[in-house]
Amino acid sequence: MYSRYRPMSSSSIHAAYPLEPRQGDGCVGAMVYAVLFLAGMTVLYAFFLDPFRNAIAAYGWTPTPCTIFYSKVETVTDKEKKNDKGAATVVGYRPEIKYDYRVNGRHHRSERIWFIRPSPDTQAEAQKVVDKYPVGSQQQSFVDPKDEDFAVLERGFQPQLLIALGPLVLALIGVTGMVWRLVRRVSTADPTFAPVHHYAAETRLTHRGKSGAAALMIILLIAIVWNSVFFFMIREVVKNWRAGIPGCYGWFLTIVTIPFVLVGILLLALPVYFLLKLFNPRPTLRLNIAEIPAGGAAELTWRFWGRYDRLHRLRISLEGREEATYQSGDETATAREVFATIPLIDTTRPQEIRWGKVKVVVPDNAVPTFSAPHNRIAWAIRVCGEIRRWPDVDEEFEFNVLPAMSRDIASVAAT
Repeated sequence: MYSRYRPMSSSSIHAAYPLEPRQGDGCVGAMVYAVLFLAGMTVLYAFFLDPFRNAIAAYGWTPTPCTIFYSKVETVTDKEKKNDKGAATVVGYRPEIKYDYRVNGRHHRSERIWFIRPSPDTQAEAQKVVDKYPVGSQQQSFVDPKDEDFAVLERGFQPQLLIALGPLVLALIGVTGMVWRLVRRVSTADPTFAPVHHYAAETRLTHRGKSGAAALMIILLIAIVWNSVFFFMIREVVKNWRAGIPGCYGWFLTIVTIPFVLVGILLLALPVYFLLKLFNPRPTLRLNIAEIPAGGAAELTWRFWGRYDRLHRLRISLEGREEATYQSGDETATAREVFATIPLIDTTRPQEIRWGKVKVVVPDNAVPTFSAPHNRIAWAIRVCGEIRRWPDVDEEFEFNVLPAMSRDIASVAAT
């Protein structure tokens, strides 16, 4: 049996921070959150504040009769080809409505349907708006009492405002991150490990492999919510590019949308990975002793349920690792170092993969299981099942390693 084992000095067990801590991000994290907040708020202020504010205020605006004198579907052409000698390419249609109204005896004109100009759409959709406001018809407009030249035919909420969810999410992530870091900085709570859980004599440990269904549902829900929120932003970007090379607003919206699209694609790929894992064979492992003294042994049995024949290699090993948690600025991190890896079985034979048993021998000089507020020594049985062109099986469960004296006491008591 091949093994790789490096004993750990006893002094490292009791040191406050035995592992070399990673460099903290300092103020970088706070700067990232601040940039997200400022970027989101800038977009909201520049492009959505006035429409949103007017949409709410319009409920108190004065309803004023108006007369439609122009109502027509106009074509939107490719901006690049407008200067060409050839004919421009039609990329969409937009309703153009113009109307007259009077306020305090003064004549006014407006061509606003809503607070944001309609984006290029299909001819049928544009025609619906034109049919709603035919030439010569008497309609009702809504006039801003503070600015009599500002009037709209429709007020209230419109789907175009959903595009603001993109920068709003950015701003919320930024402010949430900054508040979270501030709370963690002023909090007096110190990250600690839980004490070692000891078992009664002759306790057996059983571990059943997880299906991963819960992780799949969580990732799938996040993917659906995320992509639903930013669907309207993507649709707006597509409409801007369909009208030709966009202006400043279109370019800015495109650049802002790209990171959200990439995250959305990743979130759509992750559920596929977890879905494939649902069909993995799942192991059941039993260790006949929950606490093994250094130099002692126990029997490990395993059995795979499901399509175990898809596993082309099974590796089971005994692993010892040291963990240390520390505070770096306002960030909490956990450093891990595997100091012992002892192979127990490595096979490609189907009959050995399906089920079997092996003797687990803990080295005489093994560091016992230990847990302090900032330090931890853990021992675990690790199972790795390799499947070609498919997510692998990766399971582990921990058990306790006792000091060598526990074995001597036990043997004396037995005599």
